[in-house]
Amino acid sequence: MSTYTTAELSVDVNGEKRELLTLLQDLRNLLKIAARNLSDEQARKQSTVSTLTIGAPDQAPRPR
Repeated sequence: MSTYTTAELSVDVNGEKRELLTLLQDLRNLLKIAARNLSDEQARKQSTVSTLTIGAPDQAPRPR
């Protein structure tokens, strides 16, 4: 399986599970590259109708 980044796993797994974990690590690395020069305000901005953002929300998390 080829990746866009040097995705390395910290656990020893094989087969489909390894491929999935490698893919997720690679995507995480790509997101970190895309977000590295954003200000906190830019990272928190909701640029689509989705509630997902790259950065942390403005308010503190609710207690569980």
